[in-house]
Parts: sequence; structure tokens; C-alpha cells
Amino acid sequence: MNNRTTTESKWTQPIEWGVLLLMVAAAAALRYWHLEDIPPGFNSDEAVGAMGALKTLREGIQYSYEGQGGGGALGFYFAAASFYLFGPSIAAIRGVAAWAGVMSVFTNYWAVREIFRNQGLVRARWIAGLSTLGLTFSVWHIWASRVAFATIGVPLLMLPSVFFLWWGLNHPRQKWAFVASGIFLAAGMYIYLSGVFAPPLYAAFFISQWLLIFAAKKLKQTPNPPSAYLTSQFWNLFITAMVALLLLLPVAYVLLFNPSLEPGGTRVSQAIFTNPQINHGDPWGLLWRSFTGNFSAYGVSLLWLTGQVPRLSFMPPAIGALVFAGFLIALVQSLRGQAAYLFIWLWYGILLLPSILSPDSIPHNLRTIGATTPTYVFAAITVVSVADLLWRMARRGLAPRLGLRRTTWLARAAGLLIGLWLGWQFWQVNQPFLYDYFFVYPQTNDAQAAFHVYAVEMAKEINREPDPGANFILLRNTAAGETHPNFTTDFLTELAQPPAAHTWVEDDERTLPAALTAAAATHDVLRVVYWRTSKHTGADPKEAIPYYLEKYGYRDHKHGFKYFDIVTYQLQTPSPDFSANETLSPVKIDFGGQFKLTGFAFGDAGNVDAVTQPQARSFDLLWLRVRGQKTADHPENLKITALIYTEAGELVTRVDKPLLNNILQQPSSQWEVGAETDAYFLIPIPEGTPPGKYNLRVAVYGEDSQARLPVVSVVPEMPVSENAVILSDFTVLLSTKHAKLEHMTMAFPVGRELLPGLTLAGFETLPGTSVRSGQKVGASLLWQSSGDTPPAQDAEMSLAAKPVGGGTEWAISQPLPLVSKYYPSSQWETGKLMRGWLTTRIPPEMEPGRYQLDLRLTDAHVPETELARLPVGEFEITGWTRNFTAPQPQQPVGADFGGLATLLGVDADTAALSPGGTFNVTLHWRADAEFDRDYKAFVQIIGPEGQLFGQVDQTPGAGQFPTSGWLPGEYIADSYAVPLDPATPPGEYGLLIGLYYPDTGQRLPVSGGNCGPDACLLPGITVK
Repeated sequence: MNNRTTTESKWTQPIEWGVLLLMVAAAAALRYWHLEDIPPGFNSDEAVGAMGALKTLREGIQYSYEGQGGGGALGFYFAAASFYLFGPSIAAIRGVAAWAGVMSVFTNYWAVREIFRNQGLVRARWIAGLSTLGLTFSVWHIWASRVAFATIGVPLLMLPSVFFLWWGLNHPRQKWAFVASGIFLAAGMYIYLSGVFAPPLYAAFFISQWLLIFAAKKLKQTPNPPSAYLTSQFWNLFITAMVALLLLLPVAYVLLFNPSLEPGGTRVSQAIFTNPQINHGDPWGLLWRSFTGNFSAYGVSLLWLTGQVPRLSFMPPAIGALVFAGFLIALVQSLRGQAAYLFIWLWYGILLLPSILSPDSIPHNLRTIGATTPTYVFAAITVVSVADLLWRMARRGLAPRLGLRRTTWLARAAGLLIGLWLGWQFWQVNQPFLYDYFFVYPQTNDAQAAFHVYAVEMAKEINREPDPGANFILLRNTAAGETHPNFTTDFLTELAQPPAAHTWVEDDERTLPAALTAAAATHDVLRVVYWRTSKHTGADPKEAIPYYLEKYGYRDHKHGFKYFDIVTYQLQTPSPDFSANETLSPVKIDFGGQFKLTGFAFGDAGNVDAVTQPQARSFDLLWLRVRGQKTADHPENLKITALIYTEAGELVTRVDKPLLNNILQQPSSQWEVGAETDAYFLIPIPEGTPPGKYNLRVAVYGEDSQARLPVVSVVPEMPVSENAVILSDFTVLLSTKHAKLEHMTMAFPVGRELLPGLTLAGFETLPGTSVRSGQKVGASLLWQSSGDTPPAQDAEMSLAAKPVGGGTEWAISQPLPLVSKYYPSSQWETGKLMRGWLTTRIPPEMEPGRYQLDLRLTDAHVPETELARLPVGEFEITGWTRNFTAPQPQQPVGADFGGLATLLGVDADTAALSPGGTFNVTLHWRADAEFDRDYKAFVQIIGPEGQLFGQVDQTPGAGQFPTSGWLPGEYIADSYAVPLDPATPPGEYGLLIGLYYPDTGQRLPVSGGNCGPDACLLPGITVK
């Protein structure tokens, strides 16, 4: 750009001011338009400032505020002033940020103009104007100006400090400029942590300039200015430093005598790259990635030299290329001793350090906001340098022929056209970014989440609450990290007078009862908020809150919203103490050596007056709390299940819970051995469950394998059934509510009155259309007392089956009470639905074929008297051809398996095996008694030292001959093909054979035939 020292036209300054004011007006429009709605919602960090501003108005200025983090107290004072003038609102506090952004655009021009003044006023104006134009339309700067974060205060205060500093450097006798620079320099350190990097910038600049001046003189170059500021204006710089230090004495005092008041220290320790939670064990690698990532994000990347475009942040590629070129030009000019370029170059690098050193996000566009000015100055330097080059070429090529005057006017016209073209190009490349920010981004899920729209909507819902007795429980998830209250909701509810009650509650099990007790002290309606959109989604995964609230109240209803669900609980006792009645009965129950149950407590969750009693009502809840400890490492995560059984062994219901620890909510495989945890259960007693005696059981199983851990040890009064410990008996009471048929799912609706006043509503479950001989089958029935009085007779029920083509009828179950021996049908309340269970086992001796299934009702007191019969339908019994001829096995064994079966012998492949081959063997069994369950057989190839080299586990006959279908005296040929490990060395091996129950892993005892205690080991396998 032409640097001729000519007398300025009288229009120069009006044009300069006019252009600047146009840019400021554009900046204001872009920063204030729909300010309350874009971005959507109101971020919690913004609300921290809003709450601090309210506190300032009420209590006076503070040094630090709750939730302050990396922001300084000065931002709260600005917000308080806005609230005082305009009233508290989102627009009022964001308006402060927008004002700061507009003022930054204005002061940017004068600061850059003053920095480059010694390069010539024309050049200074062009660089200042172009960089300010870039800042005006920069989405980076616009974004920071439209959110109430203190970070925008860094350019707001730093730019005046820079302006006054360079004004003083260019006018050394005006000492007031250095005083003003020091005031703004100190103020910047009270606004945001990034402001702390301004003093190092000043120090680095003056020291570097002194060194470069020294080097330039040695190299006989002409630096600008010719002398170092550090020597020529030392006392002026000393004034700036002393003023800043004087104003920073409060910070020094706090750091020395009360460092806990300084929130910035905590924030630095959290975000610094040395924090293991951020660097994951690679601090220096992360620092390098952060260094290159931050520079690349703002245009400075070596990728440009390879023809690639780096990943830019809020910046179109064309601008990024200009920035990179300007960065290189500034570097070259800096090394030549050009102070203005050196200052901009250092400004860029040092003001990126807050993001580089705190790499939780690369880049962090708020922490780098102080580098906006040098970034766009680099782009302006490139444009001006190209214009200078063109002007010099024009002077050499055109001036000798056209004359200097004509060449100058031609250059001005060309410059105007080029400027208009560049402006249009600038708008073209920047317009998509602006459109995306204002019209696309606000509608995205990212924007909705980042600016906590869910918290704004939550505040609206709280402010609409009409019930003064209601309190909203706003959950915080400890596994999400920081669990501070969401200040957005706090601020917006604070604006409602009087504010509705809401309480922030962490799902920390240690503090949860006390927090709920405090929340319910003066409220009898608790509305628990479960977030759908928040980092606290998934709070209370152990469901401890419903566990507590159901014990002293009941769940009334649930309302679903876009961003959250609200579950309302009505408390039934005033001011409950949720920590009461939580004393656990100590036990020592070992599950597979991996987990130990150490305590439990349970009671009635439907009656606050009987909360500790071993009872529950039908159609209500039983509460259970168990505590356990990890006793050994295990590869898969464990789950715990609570089961309710009838006295006859019918499963009524079950509830499964993953074993999670507190705070981190990790599954059990990730715990340290010895870690303890609690599990909280609300076990629903199904509708229609009859009154009577039931038992409560607990089992632990693998999440992936679904296999229960065996119970290793248990006290005698706690029997074990199928690896589930029976913790206690309890009583189910008659429901005070009527079960409704529409709530029931039935496999076979009936709706028929079988006896006067007795209606069979239907079968919830049926055995199925095809069952196997020996298989256990069950049916669940729903009965209803349908008359004005209960049935006159006590009836019992049973199942009978008869071949479809005719033949002998089989009584396949014994007569049982319709629902419970404790509640005979003559005592039923009219209109009540009752559930009954009928479980039996298809006799193995029943021949395969189709049968008609009937439900029989008989007199409980005269069993031979049939009262009613109902055809249920046809079903098929499947089986296999029975063999009662004894085999002649090649290798006799004669081992007895628990009195249920005998392994008569085996037929084995006698040829020597090769590694990787298959060993074929047939086991010959004789059934000695009926099995009540299905066992699996295992066949293993065992080395001389007990090593396992091959194994097959299967239901006998590859699933065709399950043990529950074996008939006493029947012979079963059971074949296996056992693959041999390819790494098996040559030698002699044995064959290990046994039977086990797959649900528990328990083997049948073995005796005789030189076998025992729970398997047979047969020699005779040779591997070549």
C-alpha cells in the first residue's frame, strides 16, 4: 500500500470514521439480532454470571462467586450493572457480551492502527481496517459476543490496553497513556483467566525487540524503530507495570493468605494438560497435539505447503490461507526488527496458550478469543503486502509512460475495484458460516444440549407449578463428573416470584437419604426429574430414589416431555426421615467365591405404618436392600436377582439389578477386590396374587453367561434352592385395590362361570401345544368371585389328559387349591381377581401322541367329587422309541450316578489319535429312577497331570434324550465326537465322564466302577 507522506485530504478522517462506524453498525447488528434466542437456551456457565450479578445487587461486590470457574469477578459487576439498568433477564446479560463484542470491534481498529503507525499511517489504516472488517464478520468473534461468558472481556479490556500502550510508545511524553494501559492490563486479569497472558505478551515483546534490535545492528539492518523500547522508554513501561501491579494487589493478597477464594487456581488444575484425567497418561504427546491443533485451527499449518487445507475453526479456507501467509510475512519482518510485526506475531502465539495448555477441547474457541485480533491482522497483512507489490510494479511499469499522477489515480481506481471485489469475495466465503450459525446451528441437537435448552424448559415447568407443596428433585449424576447445580434453572426460576421449590440432588448413596429428607421437610409432593438431554442423563441407575420414596409414599403419575420426564410421588407421612429403617441384618453368604452378601433388609413398601414388617400387599411393592462385597476378580459383570416364590415353589415374580458401585457406577468386573456395594429393589407383587406365605430369594449370576454362581456357604436357617438363597419368608396380604382384567395378558381367555359364583377369567400361561415326556409344565390361571357371595364350596383344581383317539385318562397333576391353601375359594371377596398356579410334570411313561387337556374342579373336602370340567384344548406329547434291551458295551464301567442312572460302559474308538483329530465314543446309560430335571453330560480328554485337551458338553443324545424323560429300566446310547487339541503331545490320556445340572453347575455324585466322587476317569486313549 502506498506509504507516501503526503498531506491528508480533508475527507480522509470523515471517510475513516464513516467506514469504521459502518463496520461497528454491522458488528452490532450481527451481535444483537435475536440475541435472546440465538444461541437457543441459556448455558449454565452464562447463568453463573447471572446468579452472581443478582448476588452483587443484593449483597454488594464479592471477590469470588459460586460456580465461577475460570471467569473473573469483574464480569459479574458488568452483568450486575446491566441488571440494574434493564432488569434481570437473558437478554440483559447477553447484551453485556454483545456490547463487549461491538466495543472490541471499535477498539480493534484504533489499537491496530496505533501498532502499525510507524509503518506509515496509510498502511496502518488499511491493516487496521481490513482486520476490523474480518473481526466484524468473524463467526468466531460473533459466537463469543452472543453468549454471556466472561471470555469476551479479554479483547474488550486488552485492546484498550494495547492501544494506550502503543499510543504512549508513539507519543512518549504522554505519560497518562501508560497509566491507562496499566489500568486496562490489570482489569483484563480480573475478567477471565486468559487475561493473565497479556503481561507475558508485553514482557516477551519488549525483551524480544531488544534482542532483535541488537542483532539488527550487528547485521547492519534498519530496524523500526531504530532503538529498543526497553531502553528508550524504560520508565514509561515501568509506569504501566507499577499501575498494573498496584491494581493486582488484591489478587496477591488472596493467593498468599486465602487461596481458597481464588477459583482460577482450581480451574487451572482441572484443565491443565498435566491432569491425568485429561492426558490419559500421555501429557507431552497431548501438549504437542494441542499445540499443532490450535495453530492449525486458526490457519497456521504446514499443510498449506502440501496443498491440503487444515481443519479450520470458524474460518473459511480462503481466510485461513491469508492468515498463514500473513503469519510468515510477519515472522520475516519481525526478524528484521520491525516492532509492529513482532508484537502481532507474539500476540498470536501467546494468546493461543490458554487453549494449548488446557487441551480438554482442541481448540477451545473461548480460551483463544484473545487471539482474534492478530489472526485477522495476519490476513490483512497478506492483502496489504500483495497490494504493495502491485503498486511497486505499477510505478515501475506505468509511471514512466503515464506519469506519476495518472498512475496514482489509476492505482486508486484499481484498488477500489479490487477492494470491492475482495469485499464481495470475503462476504461470499463468510456468508455460509454466518448462515449456518444463525439459521442451522440453533436447530441442532448439539446447540440444544450445549446451551441447556432442557434446563430452560425445566425452569418453565417449575414456574408453572401451582402446588405450593410440590418440590422438584433435579438429579445430578455423579458418574458424569462435576455435579454442580445447573444455574440456568436456578436463575430462571429465581425470576419467578415467589420461586417454585426445587432441589438439586446428587445420586451419591451416602448423601442421598439426607438430601431427600431435606427436600421433603416442608413438601409432601416430590416431582423427580429424569433428564433425557443432559450429561446427567442416566442419573440414579441403581434406582435408589424410587426405593426411598415408595417406602414413605407412592408413585402417582409420570409426565413425559421432550427433554425430561417427571415422575411424581405423593408422600404419605409428613417430613419423613429417609435414613431411618435402613439397618441391615448381617449375613455371610458366599456366591462362587466371587461375591459375598453381607447384609439385607426388607419390608412393606405400600404401608408407611408397617414399613419394616415382613409383608406386602398384592398389587403393591415389597422393598429390599442388600449389601455385598467383591471377594475375587471375575471376567464378566455380575447381576443380582431378587425372586419371590410360593411355598409350593412357584415363581411369582423376579427383579434383576446390575451390580454397580457408588459414584462411578461401574460394573463389578471393574471394581477392586474388597469393594462393597448396595442394591435397591422395589419388587412388585403382581395383581391377583393371593394372600398367604411366600419366600424371598436372592441369586447372583453372570451378565453374559446368565449362569448363577453356586452358593458356597450359607447359614442353616437360610436354605438354598437352585443356587438361590432363601433370605426370609414373608406374608402377602389381600390387596385393597381391585385388579382389572384389561391389565392382564392371557394366553387363553375363558370368561366362563364353572361353579355358581366362580368364574375362570382365563389362563395367563399354558403348557404349550407340544410338550415332551418327563418335561415340567405349568399353567397360571386367573379366577374371579363373580357372584354376590363367594362360592359355597372350596374347590381344588387339577389337569387331566386323554388320548384324542380314545384310551386311558391320565391325571397329570395332583389336586391343588385354586389359589392358595391360606385363601380357600369360600372366603374370597366378590369381584376380586385371583391368580393360581398349577405346575406338573408329564409322566415319562405317557406314550407320544395327541391328547385332550381338561381342567378338573373337585371338592376340596371330598376329592373324588368332581364339580366341573373344562376342555382346555389339544396338545402333543413327543418322545423317543424306548429301549429296554441291555447293551453289551466294549468297556464295562458300572458306575452309579446319584441313584438315578448307571453308566454301564462305553464304546470307544480304539485307534490311536492324532493331535487335532476327533475321538468318537458312545456312553451306555441305564435309567434307575425318574429324573426331576434335565442334566447335561460332559466328556473330557484329560492328560496325565490333569490338563484338559478336549471336551464336549451336551444333553444326552445331542439333545434328543433329556434326562427328565428317562424311564426306569430304559437304556440310552449317548454318542460324542470329542475334538482333540492340535497341540496335544503324544502319550496316554484318560476319558472323564459326568452329569451336572446346568443351572448351578452341580455334578451328580458317582460311586462304583472305580469312579468318584463326581465323575468317572477311564484310561485307554493313545495319542501318536
